[in-house]
Amino acid sequence: MGKPVFKIIDAKGRVTIPKAVRENSGIASGDVVTIIRGRGSIVVKKAFVLEEDKLSLSAKEAYAQAVLRELPQERLVVLLELAVRLLQEEG
Repeated sequence: MGKPVFKIIDAKGRVTIPKAVRENSGIASGDVVTIIRGRGSIVVKKAFVLEEDKLSLSAKEAYAQAVLRELPQERLVVLLELAVRLLQEEG
């Protein structure tokens, strides 16, 4: 664990997670996070929505297809470009 970081919570209850903390945690803009309340603490971690539900691969594919059908075309293009970029990084 790194050095403690102190932040002030704004009037709406928001706090900014510093870039270095996000990067070290694998959290990027647009990611979904899980917020877990503990005794006197809050844990924020990257959520893997489809993994946490322990869905079968076919159920995950069906979910992804349903989501893709609902997206506006311009958002779909952005996500497809991201998918291509990720595939190129792996290959």
